[in-house]
Amino acid sequence: MSRAIIDADSYMYRAAISCKELIEIEPEVWYEAYILNNARNYLRDTMNELASKVGCSEYVMVTGGSGINFRKVINPSYKSNRKQQQRPIMLEKVKTMCMEEFPMCYIPHLEADDTCRILLEENKDNVVVSIDKDLRTFSGKIYDSYHDAMRFITPQQAEANFKRQLLIGDKTDGYDGLPKVGPATANKLILDGITIDEIAQMYIDKGLGIETFETVYNCAKILSKEDYKDGIIKLYGGKTLDTTRIQQ
Repeated sequence: MSRAIIDADSYMYRAAISCKELIEIEPEVWYEAYILNNARNYLRDTMNELASKVGCSEYVMVTGGSGINFRKVINPSYKSNRKQQQRPIMLEKVKTMCMEEFPMCYIPHLEADDTCRILLEENKDNVVVSIDKDLRTFSGKIYDSYHDAMRFITPQQAEANFKRQLLIGDKTDGYDGLPKVGPATANKLILDGITIDEIAQMYIDKGLGIETFETVYNCAKILSKEDYKDGIIKLYGGKTLDTTRIQQ
């Protein structure tokens, strides 16, 4: 039985906004109310619609796990450059409602991206629903709801997308790649068949060191079922991280 694996944070955000209403209590007198049932109805209708659109019989909503993001343990600057947006006043209440009433999944200390990939790998017919470009670094069926496009990411495409992130970094996530390597250079290197080990050597040759490459690799890699088991994360070079020892 196939499932739609829905990256749900953006939908819960929209649901929280939908709670707000202006209600007229007498002529020319209004008050601002927050109605949780608006969010409930929005999410129920939207999740069912998405599952139907991608041909799945059921869905699960995925969110980031509780506790400190493990990538911030590896790289404290991870996503630290993102502008803080004002959160809708009902967001936490919507999340609590979702946990109680909707099929939800999260893994402590992991991002939604990681959990989406792990769940996707349980069944080849599962489909991830997300607009996040990072989810194109592993193979599978990805439905981009923003562009209304189903993408079939092959293993070859996923590997190329991952190598591109290692080469040029991801400034939106707060980590750099190799200096003076942009998309055009990265694409040429990938077409020429550059390997992960050769990219690591480029970091060393440019004086950045293997430690910098390891940090970039571990930030860019979306965890698979093989990379995560019982709280233990496999990192680059055979190293591991025990998430059960991360302080909340």
